[in-house]
Amino acid sequence: MRNEVARKYSDALFSLGIEKDKLLECKEALDEFWQLTKENKEFREALFHQRIMPEVKKKIMEKIFADQLMPEIYNFICLLIERRRIYFLESIIKEFNRLVDAAESILDVTVISAVELDQATNAKLNDKLKEIFDFKIRTNNEVDPDIVGGLVLKVGDYIIDGSIRHHLAKLQEHIEAIPVSKLGVN
Repeated sequence: MRNEVARKYSDALFSLGIEKDKLLECKEALDEFWQLTKENKEFREALFHQRIMPEVKKKIMEKIFADQLMPEIYNFICLLIERRRIYFLESIIKEFNRLVDAAESILDVTVISAVELDQATNAKLNDKLKEIFDFKIRTNNEVDPDIVGGLVLKVGDYIIDGSIRHHLAKLQEHIEAIPVSKLGVN
């Protein structure tokens, strides 16, 4: 049910964003709203509390967000509250963001390195990834000293492992596969 609800409402918001030519603005406003919701415990509890009536939730929304949120997102959140679908908000946002990323040809790439990448290296890497994948690239950089050196790239379900740790593991496998008699050790 969660996926069905998320798909239905995210499709509706996506269509509205395209119709109004405000797709990226809707995404940004919705992401900001979600971030504020996650950061403010009292608001989050009121918004998702089962026993607080939709009318009360809408009044809270009006007091806090009526002039702060773009009208399309404000009305969308109020619609979710009214139809008691606000509990699916996180799933709706994830699905909506996926739709926007696909429409805008945006690809998420996680870059894992042994040390923090400087801006110049990051820019070169982004340019190369854009060239390879023919997408706009959104990188998420992570540092993992255990990889020793090199990079590990995660693109969707694919992992491109160019780390020294990976190469050392492969070398160890090759050495272990060599019969002892071929090593000249008796």
